[in-house]
Amino acid sequence: MTVELPLKNVFYSYDLEVGDLVAPYGNGKEQHINLLIRGVRENSYVFDEQLILNFPKDGDGALEVEQTVNPNDVLKKNYKLDTFYDLTLSKHSKILTNGNNKEISWSYGKSFTDKLTYVFRLNSKINSKDKVIEANYAYLIEYPQFFIVDDTGKEFYSSEGVVRFAYYFNPVVNDLDVSYDFVQSK
Repeated sequence: MTVELPLKNVFYSYDLEVGDLVAPYGNGKEQHINLLIRGVRENSYVFDEQLILNFPKDGDGALEVEQTVNPNDVLKKNYKLDTFYDLTLSKHSKILTNGNNKEISWSYGKSFTDKLTYVFRLNSKINSKDKVIEANYAYLIEYPQFFIVDDTGKEFYSSEGVVRFAYYFNPVVNDLDVSYDFVQSK
């Protein structure tokens, strides 16, 4: 799924079930997550960017999961309110000069790994004892890709930021099964 964010430094609400930004920017109806992209991009080699995923409802959030682990097992063990949180994902580049040679080094922040992904808890309802009694779950199939649109990218995008991510949203309330479904996934 590719999502264009019209402006940098502005939160845009995204509906994971519909797979689009919430109106007036798209056809989404529910505010599941808020997306914000910030930073600078001079070109494909020089950038310092962040993607913030904020969960607007109490009890909602993300849980870090290694892709080699079954996310359903992780969910069964981690259901407390404080185990789910907002995310800030970062990446930046450095141009290292060694004599006449220039080398580019990219960093994706301390939490990045090819084997890391997330499970989202959404639409949480909490009882008087601060326990989640109802929620939906989604599995982020791969680590999100994101970038600020530079001058070259303006030929392809009319927005200032782009986020790409693939996920499975389970529409069944309280069903912890977030197994990837090729038919229903966005």
